[in-house]
Formats: sequence, structure tokens, C-alpha cells
Amino acid sequence: MRKGSVIIYLAIASFLNPSAQTIKGPHVLNPQKISLTNELNNNPVIGAIRWDGWYYGRSDDDITAILEKTLAPKEFHNRLPFFAKEISDDSVYINGSSQEVIDEEIAYAKTCGLDYWAFVMYPENTGLSIGLKNYLASKYRGDINFCVITEEARLTNVDTSYTNNILTLIKQPGYQIVLENRPLWYIGFVDSAHVQKAWGGFRQMKSKIDSMRNTIIEAGLGNPYIVIMDFNAAKGKQWCDSLGADAISSYVTQKSTPHASYKTLTKEAEQFWEECKGTGTQVVPVCDAGWNPKPRIDYVNIWSHFYPKDVYYDYATPAEVTAHIKSGMEWTQKNKAFSNAQCVIIYAWNEYDEGGWLGPMLHEGSARIDAVGKMIREFKKKNKQ
Repeated sequence: MRKGSVIIYLAIASFLNPSAQTIKGPHVLNPQKISLTNELNNNPVIGAIRWDGWYYGRSDDDITAILEKTLAPKEFHNRLPFFAKEISDDSVYINGSSQEVIDEEIAYAKTCGLDYWAFVMYPENTGLSIGLKNYLASKYRGDINFCVITEEARLTNVDTSYTNNILTLIKQPGYQIVLENRPLWYIGFVDSAHVQKAWGGFRQMKSKIDSMRNTIIEAGLGNPYIVIMDFNAAKGKQWCDSLGADAISSYVTQKSTPHASYKTLTKEAEQFWEECKGTGTQVVPVCDAGWNPKPRIDYVNIWSHFYPKDVYYDYATPAEVTAHIKSGMEWTQKNKAFSNAQCVIIYAWNEYDEGGWLGPMLHEGSARIDAVGKMIREFKKKNKQ
């Protein structure tokens, strides 16, 4: 899914897209640093995945040029984020690369009650890293923590700049921790053939990860809590054991059911939680805000071959998404023996053309954010009583 442009100057962006900021989030005047864990109040830590392909203007790596095609048909304009603009019934403009956009998203995430964003991590100088750079530069970043998701294929013994950047980020203020002091680190999309080619086997890759653990501990932080993301619970367990990781989860979960309801998707997610639990491994349950990659299927592009043609699920209402996330939080609390980190991850904040989002929309506005935020506040209030 994540297989794989510099920022347009704001003046140019404003000229080209004057209505890009049509929705205003809650204004943050005095951002307060949020607590790193919710353990004292018996609340699970709630995060959402960020995949930041919504930049513009990189001729060498212009992912947004593809996304403007996948979301161009009128039937998909309901997927457009708040910073997008409809040009016509079959043309859209998308540019989420400005500092103002991420600042506003942080305010929305705070309203949503999220504790952290999990950024899919790319090499520093690519367009796909603009979102993370802007987050780190934001004066409001204290309103939501962050962590990283690294694709296994990017962990090599050749590209030391990538692994060094992981270590740098984990040492940053506001990096999400669990179990009092353990930095949260997701590793996904493990491919055994690539591990063999790049490392000579899992033992050698584990040795590198152990070395990174030690570097982080020596810096005065806790032992990283590493979560393996895999679509199959048994495979996740296998990779977790092979790499000495701590828990399993998934980037998204679905059972490849041809055109089905969102209710079916939530049942499949709940089934996946139980499958993970059945392996005897610690679990970070993933909640699906949706799965409908039809835009990537209909407009043939570099990702199309990853998606079976008829596998997609109907859109969810804000109430349905909220109920599903609440179920994930409740499952986490009821299964503490198998969820020691008391952590939940949501697919996703901004996977608009894949069909999973919480982030504010051009047409729907902040309906999902408002509904989820209300639920999370009530959930936390109840746990304090």
C-alpha cells in the first residue's frame, strides 16, 4: 500500500487555490504538552496512521499528480480533504504541503482526542516526508504526540541515513511512549525474501534492530516497544518472534470480501484482533475507518496491482466509525493480558483515496472528528470516575 513532490511557496499556493482552507479547526492559542501516556487514568493510548502523499510540485516524485487523478472523478469528490479544491466534475487540485495545513490538522486531531499520529516514514528529502517535517516545525506539535511506521524494505545495512533518522526521531520531544517510558515503533510490510536479500536472514536483521534498541536505551530512553504490522496474524507472530519485537498489529485489516458493508469490515477487524490474541502475542488492535481503494483501482497507476478489483467496502457514517473505534478501545481494556501497552491504532487519518480517513473533509467537514472526539472524551471521563 505504501509502495512507493519541494513545497510550493505559500503565496503561489494561495493564488492557485484560494479556497484551500475553507474549514477552520479549533484555534489553538496556548498549546499544552499532552501527557505521554494515559495509564494513570486507565485509558488506552489512541493513535491514527498518517500517509502524507498530499503535497504538490515535486517533478521528480510527484505522488500528488497521481492522487489528483485517482480522486478526479465526481463520484470520489466526497473523499477530498479540506485543503483540496474542485476544479470541475473531473478535475481537482490538492496541496497539503503548507505549514498552515498541518497546524490546522493538529488542532483537529486535538479535538478528535487522539494521543498520537503514526507517520509512515520515508527518506528525509522526499515529498512524502513533508508532512512529518511540517509537524516537527509546528509550534502546536505539543498538542499531539507522534511515532513512526517503518517499512521493512527501507531498513537496510546500506542506507544508514534512514536508520539514523529513526533514532533521531525517537529521541525527539513528544515521541509517543507506552508502558511508562518505552518509545512506540511500528515496523510493517515484512517480506522474508527481501530480508534474506538485504540482510542474509532474520538473525542479522534482528541484530541491527537490537543495536538500535541499545542506542536508544543508552540515550536515556526506555527499550523501544516494537509492533509488527502484518495483514495476517500468524505471519505477524512469526515476524515478531524472528525480529524480537514486542507486539503485533496491522496497517489495515480486511478479509478481501467482495463489495461489502462497513459493518462487515468492522466484524472482520474484530475477528483479526481475536486472531492476533490467539497467537499468544501482545496486540495493538487496528480500527478501520474504512477500506475502499476504488479510486486506485479505476485509475490505473503504480499501486493498482496491489488491489483486487472487487474488494472494497461501503462508506461508513461518523457514528459507525465512532462505534468501531470505541469497540477497539473496550477490547484493549478487556484484554489487558494480551494488550499490555494499552494502545490502539486507527487506519487512518488521511488515506483518502484508499478509503480510510478521520481527517477533515472538503464536503463532510469535521463530522467524523467531532463524533470520535465526543466519544473519546466521554470514555476518558468515565474511566476517571
